[in-house]
Amino acid sequence: MKKYQIKLSLARLEKENIITEDSFDADFLELENDGILSVISPVTFKFEAQLHASGVVIRGNATVTISGECGRCLAPVEETVSTEYTLFLDELGSGDEIDIADDIREELLLAFPANIICDEECKGLCPHCGINLNRKSCKCADSAPDAPSPWDALDQLK
Repeated sequence: MKKYQIKLSLARLEKENIITEDSFDADFLELENDGILSVISPVTFKFEAQLHASGVVIRGNATVTISGECGRCLAPVEETVSTEYTLFLDELGSGDEIDIADDIREELLLAFPANIICDEECKGLCPHCGINLNRKSCKCADSAPDAPSPWDALDQLK
């Protein structure tokens, strides 16, 4: 796997702020294509780095488009994930450059939703018959309101 780097020159930062805008392919995020979630666009990022007396402050944003299945109804979904971040690096080490690729990757991954959904109003699937409740309604809840649920066993736990 290719190792991505976003290096900042400390000597250049002593003279001026560094403004960078770039993009990397989806491999930058180091995610396995598991069929549940796929990265379908390049990762784009922009930031400004400033040297301060106690470290480097980096303010920027990163964006990527992902696809997967709705966590409620299993419909295909595409979603743009975007994050604005502020990083403060106070341990600069002894080198001439610092690499912030891992920091930007982490900020973007933390912005990923826990569950992709197609719509806030998505009704999901019927837990009894499996029909997509966004397209059709069913009579499962009406016909068997006291039917056992797979979650009933949890009610017995103390």
